[in-house]
Amino acid sequence: MTDQERFDGLLAECDSCLRRIGILPRAYLPSVRLTHNRSRIGSCKKLAGGRRPLFPISCSVDACVTDAQVRDVLFHELIYTLPGCFDHGNRFREAAAKVNAAYGTDVRATRREAARRAPEVPRSEVEPFVGSELLVRGR
Repeated sequence: MTDQERFDGLLAECDSCLRRIGILPRAYLPSVRLTHNRSRIGSCKKLAGGRRPLFPISCSVDACVTDAQVRDVLFHELIYTLPGCFDHGNRFREAAAKVNAAYGTDVRATRREAARRAPEVPRSEVEPFVGSELLVRGR
């Protein structure tokens, strides 16, 4: 089975799961656009306006290794197709919570973590080390 067949099959499965719990996604392209993006693991665009928009869905094959990860991303992107859910507002969060409760998934509004700011160090404390070799240990 190719990656494309695997992702397309999981998309159809996620659609069925949503419909079983009363969440009805709007029209989306039946084939997932596969990407190699690590910073954006999934996306959903709105192609046509009006009452019947069409949504293409993308998913990163590099960031989503397991089927569970793929399902979480695809559920997230399918929720975007619901009216009033094209942001991470209350309707989106309610639908995500319903999916998580029904299927034990980990669908969230976002996976990005806030960047941690390094503490400020006075210049006078740093200047003695300029030009020196330092051993830096990671955590």
